[in-house]
Amino acid sequence: MHPLSADGGSGTRSLLGRLLGHHATLAVVLGLLVTVAGITWNTNSAAGSDAYGYVSQVELWLRGDLHIHQPFALDVPWPRGPWTFAPLGYWPSPDGRRLVPTYSPGLPLLMAAVKALGGHCLMFWVVPITGGILILATYGIGRRVGRPLVGLAAAWIVATSPAVLFMLMAPMSDVPASAAWAVAVACLLGDTRRGALLAGLAASMAILVRPNLVPLAALLALWAGWRDVAIGRWRMWSTSRALSFGAAASVGAIAVAVINVRLNGSPFLSGYGNLSHLFDMTSVQPNIRVYASWFVATQTPLALLGLLSLAVPARVVWRTPQSRQARWVLAGCVVVV
Repeated sequence: MHPLSADGGSGTRSLLGRLLGHHATLAVVLGLLVTVAGITWNTNSAAGSDAYGYVSQVELWLRGDLHIHQPFALDVPWPRGPWTFAPLGYWPSPDGRRLVPTYSPGLPLLMAAVKALGGHCLMFWVVPITGGILILATYGIGRRVGRPLVGLAAAWIVATSPAVLFMLMAPMSDVPASAAWAVAVACLLGDTRRGALLAGLAASMAILVRPNLVPLAALLALWAGWRDVAIGRWRMWSTSRALSFGAAASVGAIAVAVINVRLNGSPFLSGYGNLSHLFDMTSVQPNIRVYASWFVATQTPLALLGLLSLAVPARVVWRTPQSRQARWVLAGCVVVV
């Protein structure tokens, strides 16, 4: 090899090494770029049925009444009259005289808070901002397990994911839910009670945004409890991370139950159906088949290597003690979802 080529290669590696040494700064820049991209190419409108359901619910929260009163629907001379006057994103209340939202309240609540503070247009920034938070939380998970460069690489993969970029541009709950769960995991991987409390609050928001993912909170609580037992912290409730996480996470679950009672007459009935319908075990096999095919189609088969690494016990992959502990909760999240 020519000496100049060798020097050039060495210089390139040195520059790359210096850049990677600023991994936290790079993660922040990456998160900002994702947020700016989301704001720049955002639809800024309710351009679809799901988006309409979320955006219109914002107005109901600001009005202070989640019911749309239309008693005339019971007087029409055809069957199931109230249903014919229910647009996508709404369904009749138990008495049939009112319409109530079917979509979960978390994203509309966030957008309502931002709209009250900054106006109508600013509320469409909520999803892009949570996209940036998702990138930073992904990096944070890598940093928590002692592998910040792995976290940066993961953040890059998330930032360039077609699914993430597509959902970043519309007022939909996919990105906010992902961001909230990523923050919960990143905070819980710390070793402080405050971190567990913050993780529980993030899980509460995640449950409000997507109640059907509530089993993830149970998984995180079990993992935190196992950690408490492993280091003898379970004997003192005042220092238990599991109790701190569980208490904070339960706020979101209780809030969803109260809203369900108010709107649908039962804590176990939401716009998505009852709990037995949401968590029907017969759905597991088709979900695995569909999720696997879509995952490969959108992320390429190379992404399967990341999932396979969760099952590899070798220290070559999980080099730090923190990562070997975290492997179980990360694998559990994949299985539960």
